[in-house]
Amino acid sequence: MFSIIQDLSVLVSIAVFVAAVALFLFGSLVFLPALQTRKLVAQSLMAEGIADRRSLVGQEQLARIAAQRPVDAYFKSIEKERDQPSALDAKLFRA
Repeated sequence: MFSIIQDLSVLVSIAVFVAAVALFLFGSLVFLPALQTRKLVAQSLMAEGIADRRSLVGQEQLARIAAQRPVDAYFKSIEKERDQPSALDAKLFRA
């Protein structure tokens, strides 16, 4: 009886450890891109000569960068897909 309870407690401990590792990895996957984006924005501000992101000029540049990023991502995806057929085209050509 004691052996069964001890084995069960080991299994529960392992399950809790695996769950904690999974939560840590999930959290890092969620927050790491946000931190990297913040770092890239700060580097782009420093490259333009703006040391303080809280200044009025810094806020204007942050707004400009925030507005430009989706546009850049759109054109990058268009360039990537330029020579590749879409999923619908691929299905039509296979049929």
